[in-house]
Amino acid sequence: MFSKDKGSKGVDKKDGSPRNNHIEQGTKVVGDLITTGSLRHDGEMEGNIIADQKVVLGPTCKMDGNLKATSAEISGEVNGTVEISDLLTIKASGVINGDIIANKMTIEPGGMFNGTSKMGAVVKDINQNDRKNQGQGRQDRQERSA
Repeated sequence: MFSKDKGSKGVDKKDGSPRNNHIEQGTKVVGDLITTGSLRHDGEMEGNIIADQKVVLGPTCKMDGNLKATSAEISGEVNGTVEISDLLTIKASGVINGDIIANKMTIEPGGMFNGTSKMGAVVKDINQNDRKNQGQGRQDRQERSA
């Protein structure tokens, strides 16, 4: 972001892999956070996180918003929908207040979630239906404006 090298945009210069992002305790993010890399968040969050790779919410993290990622480890608190295409791990100190959509999920003893969960093949169906509904929504808006 502050680099003079405009060609590096979030990519490690050594091997071309996406960079890891880290938000420290004591930092508050207001707004959506979107990354092609992985993310560790130990602060506060008011907004959504969308990550192409793994997201780790540390034990000091408090998030009010939705989380969408490939995989996630939750040690802090999330108030919102969590949608994970691979593995969701709720650690012993982790709390999710909201619905979970994940291919696989593990909950350590002490970990909690309050909401509903959809797992396995349902995730693929939901993603396909979301794409169809987005297309239908555009078509409906076009018909109303005509």
